[in-house]
Amino acid sequence: MPWIVSECRMECLADDTKIYAADKTREEAVTKLNTALQVAATRFEDNLLPLNEKVRKLMLIASQKSRSTTNNTNGVNDVILNGCRLEEMDAITYLSIIVDYYLI
Repeated sequence: MPWIVSECRMECLADDTKIYAADKTREEAVTKLNTALQVAATRFEDNLLPLNEKVRKLMLIASQKSRSTTNNTNGVNDVILNGCRLEEMDAITYLSIIVDYYLI
């Protein structure tokens, strides 16, 4: 399915899907991410693949300077899927490795 989200990187592993967006500004990355989420959600629905409403999460990885200049909590409160804002996380577990937003 990577071809349907050309502005972002998408990974699918079993029943887990991750979409990554990057850009020079938070606003541009969020725009790309929202577009990719809409396209992916439509594609999933067309193929009768359910999206679990309870486990949709979001994490912003950015420099401390970028984080401090955002108005929203960690700057990503405007990422929306099916009319609902995604829950922001400070850390996620990926293949048994804990990744947090202090990477940079």
